[in-house]
Amino acid sequence: MARHPEITRIGYFGSYARRDWGVGSDLDLVVIGNGLDEPFLRRSLRFDTGTLSVPAEVLVYTELEWLTLATPADRFARTVTAETVWGVAALAANLPTSAKHCPARAEARCPAVTHT
Repeated sequence: MARHPEITRIGYFGSYARRDWGVGSDLDLVVIGNGLDEPFLRRSLRFDTGTLSVPAEVLVYTELEWLTLATPADRFARTVTAETVWGVAALAANLPTSAKHCPARAEARCPAVTHT
């Protein structure tokens, strides 16, 4: 994140956050940032998740989008905001051993995904 000051937070949600992942589970990542000019559906293309040992889906929101995401009527938004565990170090601690491709992970040295 130090190389990419537009990214303010990285977190994960879903089965890895709930600690009920299993064979075939993917890693659901949420990235929050400022100055993200691309349309929502194109933002995740900036992140190479191919180095992870598990399949991953990346959702990238601006700070404003994230703040306005949770509406009482939107179940997905409520779930994502309630389940998200923030921080790359927390992610490394909760991945299965085979998925820890960078055990000494630190946010600036070894991010969970590579920003391209």
